[in-house]
Amino acid sequence: MRVFLFPLIILGIIFWALFALVLFYLPPKFEGHISTINTFYFFSTGAVATAFTLSLLIYFIQLSFGLPRQKRFPGHDIEQGVFRRSLRRGFLFALGLVVLGILKLSGLFNPFNVVLLVAIFILAEGYFSSR
Repeated sequence: MRVFLFPLIILGIIFWALFALVLFYLPPKFEGHISTINTFYFFSTGAVATAFTLSLLIYFIQLSFGLPRQKRFPGHDIEQGVFRRSLRRGFLFALGLVVLGILKLSGLFNPFNVVLLVAIFILAEGYFSSR
């Protein structure tokens, strides 16, 4: 499983660097209007960087606290399951942040929408966890 961790760390660093470049060198407004492509670059690089970082964080937290209670079966790698779950949770959280940012940008950000979004992502996590 460590084979997957090193590329994930490298990709996380690369996407954080890309996010910093987008943040510092691309203006959000061009001639008084919000630039769609720059906004897309901002949200996409930020989401992927956040997802990779949170995936690593969740992976190490789950390995630190939750693994010894589970039984190991032949041919079943528990670390691989933890890695997949942490990737899924990191990307769901990052997707939630992107949707909240888009709602804020479009003027639809209110507490009701936040509650609905949190409920949708909790249901999605419950669905994927039960499979």
